[in-house]
Amino acid sequence: MNLNGTTFTVDDPDLVYADSLSHELAETIVDPQANLHNPEVCDPCAGNCNNLFLNCFTRAGEYLGTVQGANFDFAYDYFISAVVQPAFTHKCPAPEVSCAYWPLIWSGLGGPTLQQIAAANESNGSLDVFGLGKDGAVYLITNTAGAWSGWSSLLGTQLKQISVAPNADGRLQVFAAGGDGKLYSVWQTPPDNAWGQWENFAGENIRQVAALPDGNRILVVFALDKTGAISTISQTGVNGLWGNWTPLQGHALKQITAAVNSLGQLVVFALGGDGEVYFRLRDNAGMWAAPWTPIPGAKFSQIAVSQNGAGLVLFGTGADKAAWVNAQAANGGAWGAWSSLQGSQLKGVAAANDGGSLNLFALGGDNRAYLIAQTPPPNSAWGSWSGVGASELLDFQELTPIMDANLDLELFGLSSAGTVFQIFPHSQDGHA
Repeated sequence: MNLNGTTFTVDDPDLVYADSLSHELAETIVDPQANLHNPEVCDPCAGNCNNLFLNCFTRAGEYLGTVQGANFDFAYDYFISAVVQPAFTHKCPAPEVSCAYWPLIWSGLGGPTLQQIAAANESNGSLDVFGLGKDGAVYLITNTAGAWSGWSSLLGTQLKQISVAPNADGRLQVFAAGGDGKLYSVWQTPPDNAWGQWENFAGENIRQVAALPDGNRILVVFALDKTGAISTISQTGVNGLWGNWTPLQGHALKQITAAVNSLGQLVVFALGGDGEVYFRLRDNAGMWAAPWTPIPGAKFSQIAVSQNGAGLVLFGTGADKAAWVNAQAANGGAWGAWSSLQGSQLKGVAAANDGGSLNLFALGGDNRAYLIAQTPPPNSAWGSWSGVGASELLDFQELTPIMDANLDLELFGLSSAGTVFQIFPHSQDGHA
């Protein structure tokens, strides 16, 4: 190994031996049999292919990031030669996204055959994952103190799409678009406990719903109908009864999402038939601004929203199949210009704030999960894309991130087979 020194613990800032040693050890561990089928798992990400990538860690095993060509611009305790993702074993060189990652392992949660998932935290610290079955019913699995329950059914008939939100008293509530175009709902009675019966909330021709608590912790539901118009219904008070449906108009809208800004104002976003993003804001007096206001500059096939310390942040899957971002310059302020986060052949994005920075997950054209993260303030620059976990055998159709009660960022993926997988994106041992 061209070792210059008497022990393997000697510092090696000039990479005399450390890179080569790590490289050969990794390949020996992956395939210890010396035969023609031995995969050279580091070559595509190494000097062999003029493509050197090194993955850096703290002494405790925390993954810090990846450098190319040994150009270290941050402190680290040790590095390893990058191991290529399995799909790129025979690429020389391999693309950065297949080298700049650490292979976390996805954990399967099993369950019935599902077509959509949602996640929410209970007030007692448990984490619930909901799934809409292909039979039109809703299913639930719960993690309490690190242990998962079995899947249970919340029933429901011919449901088409679901959204979950917490009441102010902690009761989780599921909302669903019914096969008959009505809104249906079921909730816990009391918090962290059993579930009641489904109730009909009326509505007309509903095909998509989005639910969330507003700045006063009053639940609000937005419904997108088959004509592309939006209506809303909300509780009349905290933990209260429900009022009447209010139309918010719109035409040929394709998708809805909503958030509360740092001023406590409710904002609903919609993807227009023209591919642009539109929004309406409800002020603290409960009045909706009109009409729908565009945020021009790019065309999208799907959108997502999150929040940072300076305001709301919008993300979109562009017509170019790359990821785009647009952030408010100040709390409740105007929107800036759309900026590309790159990415290739992306099918959808989902965002989450881990308490220090924004994380954007993307479903790639290969149906695998990818991540790009923003550095914490004041720098707030975006890093580069990396693969999430060892997923060569997985084929995702949906990604759902959530911050759990322990303030760990978790990511759930729904496979094309309709089963759920879990991973901790910033952890090296399966948990943060």
